[in-house]
Amino acid sequence: MGTLKTSKRASYSTFLDIINENEQIATEVIDQSTQSVPGITTYVGKIETEIYRADGIINGYLQKYYSIPTSFDTASWSSIPVAARGNTLNSTTAPRLGSVFINNSSTVDPRTAVWKITADSATTYSLFSYLEGSQGTGLVVSSDTTSTNGDVTILSAAWENTTSMADGDKFYFSVTDVDPLINSISIKLATATILSSVYNEQMPNDSDQAIRLWREGIALLNKMQRPFESNGLRVGAYSAQSVKSISVAYKISAFGTDESPYIETDINGEYDY
Repeated sequence: MGTLKTSKRASYSTFLDIINENEQIATEVIDQSTQSVPGITTYVGKIETEIYRADGIINGYLQKYYSIPTSFDTASWSSIPVAARGNTLNSTTAPRLGSVFINNSSTVDPRTAVWKITADSATTYSLFSYLEGSQGTGLVVSSDTTSTNGDVTILSAAWENTTSMADGDKFYFSVTDVDPLINSISIKLATATILSSVYNEQMPNDSDQAIRLWREGIALLNKMQRPFESNGLRVGAYSAQSVKSISVAYKISAFGTDESPYIETDINGEYDY
């Protein structure tokens, strides 16, 4: 019998990435003052469906230019742990976790996984993977502790204000082994489609944000379709570029005003991001 880890489809971003992009998606309500991140579990299925659709768009745009998905793979990296809204303290004295150490350059998780840290007391916590379940209990904040599967280590030096930690406090982070550029595009497109679908009625003001995120994501994909041009983008190929002057056609109005089109726009008047 397969496990969630082995049977779940790989993706370029996680539901936690989407929540971090727009927290209102977590509960479909505008006022989250009494809500905490665990509320997202009700909507994980909807969110991940849109992530898969966004990833399909990415693959469709880039299949002629990259070997998918291997060209998008990179050394595994972790997002910064985010404290749940429902934690006991939300001030400068609140417990914080600055980072997570990834033990392997390529983890056994299928590209993306969401992890949860739950405090059992001011000094101990448990670690949970949404793909593999429990990854350790009774872990001590004063010692470096490694997950059961060996993928991540929580360093004691990364904790702050642990004396303020209370039973039930939670932190979330993602482990990703897809290039940050692809991760960013997936987040933008998936968030855009979510905001313009079932969530739009509850958050009508977010329709503008959905349009902005969609345009940004598609603009990045368009740049990736011309990877070797001066205004193109390539996965894993960032490097310093020399600066050179270029000639720009200029136009002076009858009143002596410079009306030169220094910023290029397309035929629809959209800026070339």
